[in-house]
Amino acid sequence: MKTIRHSRQRTAILAELAARTDHPTAETLYRKLKADWPGLSLGTVYRNLSQLCEAGQAQRLPGINADHYDGNAAEHLHITCRHCGNMADIHMPIPASLQTLLRQAAAHFDGEVTGCQLQFSGVCQTCLNA
Repeated sequence: MKTIRHSRQRTAILAELAARTDHPTAETLYRKLKADWPGLSLGTVYRNLSQLCEAGQAQRLPGINADHYDGNAAEHLHITCRHCGNMADIHMPIPASLQTLLRQAAAHFDGEVTGCQLQFSGVCQTCLNA
């Protein structure tokens, strides 16, 4: 993992991200933090999120219309709603077969396989009720 310099804005971004379970986009985080940080730019949020992900302190999750971010950097599963694009955690153990898949990928790759992202898709309860 890469280490990054401390900055007050990065600390605020990570704290906000870690306090959430909704896997926000960079723009959502920017809108939330802008009131407390009037000089904050969207570019700064993107740059800091990228650094936090590279340092292993957050996860970038590809979404339907934009990347989403997760303050829980531990390996876990996600689901994306096909209708609204919202993401949520799936609270279940990582199957042993996923570890087998990683070993198989490593055997067929001339380099180092460091992980994978398994993302489920479906329709959230809010969209089902709409």
